[in-house]
Amino acid sequence: QVRGTSFAAPFVAGVAALLVQQGLTNAQIVERLTSTATDLGVPGRDPVYGYGEVNAARAVGATR
Repeated sequence: QVRGTSFAAPFVAGVAALLVQQGLTNAQIVERLTSTATDLGVPGRDPVYGYGEVNAARAVGATR
């Protein structure tokens, strides 16, 4: 399993690029990424996992 922000950044950037192609604004992309992330650890945003793990399938496939 890959861990850490150095590994997470390219994954998040890739999903964000796919969302740009859907015509979403920066604010909409942030909302989409945070609302579709797979929650890890304590429920909700937390200091260890933040919003959780990016979920590309949910983020890109979420209804507009």
